[in-house]
Amino acid sequence: MKRIYLFAAVTAIVLAACTKTETTSISEGNLIKFDNAFVGNPTKAGLDQENQFGTGNLPDKFYVYGSFDNSSSLLFENVTVSQSNGSWVYSPVKQWEFNHAGNYKFVAYHSAEGNGSPAFDYDSKNITVSGYNSDNDHQSDFLLAVSDESLLKNIPISFSFKHALSMIKFTLTSTIGDIKITEFKVSVPASVGDVTMNDADAITWSGQKTGATYTAAEFNATTAGGASDEFVIIPQDDAELGITFKATIDGIEKNLKANITSQSFEPGLRYNYTTTITGADMDVIEFTEPTVEPWPDYGDNGNVDLVPAN
Repeated sequence: MKRIYLFAAVTAIVLAACTKTETTSISEGNLIKFDNAFVGNPTKAGLDQENQFGTGNLPDKFYVYGSFDNSSSLLFENVTVSQSNGSWVYSPVKQWEFNHAGNYKFVAYHSAEGNGSPAFDYDSKNITVSGYNSDNDHQSDFLLAVSDESLLKNIPISFSFKHALSMIKFTLTSTIGDIKITEFKVSVPASVGDVTMNDADAITWSGQKTGATYTAAEFNATTAGGASDEFVIIPQDDAELGITFKATIDGIEKNLKANITSQSFEPGLRYNYTTTITGADMDVIEFTEPTVEPWPDYGDNGNVDLVPAN
């Protein structure tokens, strides 16, 4: 097996989405409204493209915590804000109060329902999700946001979401034609952890635990390169990845594996591991690039005399 190389790329800068606010029978000027949900470009088997959120593909809902003081009774406590015909709506609506202007704080998250235990700290303006699970059976884009709005005046609250997970995939190139890749598995040391996003939008993971194995659907290693499914994993440091798969070409099967040590994964980054499968790996006869003797220079064969044809 050839050496596997790592490439990482930062996800693209967030872009705005055009939305509007729903009206109700209460004077709209006194309602707390949500608008402009932003998501950075990425972050089942693996995570399918349809559920990788970013520019042009927003989640249909997110969940909000918020208050104007540090009392135990929150104004917003895991309230669902849903997209409806271009509006971001929730129920029951909350009234904006002038005497609390400048004291409002809001955080939000998006994840599969029931995954992790969210909490909001008003004083530090942090959102924490404890016990988040990103194993093979829990592949979803996990987003966090802390709003800059304090509602000095009543304007729609916007969130700029960041991806809280890391994403990995594997690209296999073949030097001997198309090779069918089956039973592709990758193991990681941790799939569960606790995450906090602070007022500076910094995402920190802790308490990572519980190893997991991710299984990719069948794909082909080709001379141009073929990619596995994409998986979202818990950010972690000093991780060892274990990769195993079956490679098949023309009825010849080989079980191949690799171990990749000392890997660190950061929130919002994508990692593509690449390798090349050769004839030696598959124990098959292989042909390399041929060489061809060059044509010699033209010799000097003297002058040709021409005469009229008729």
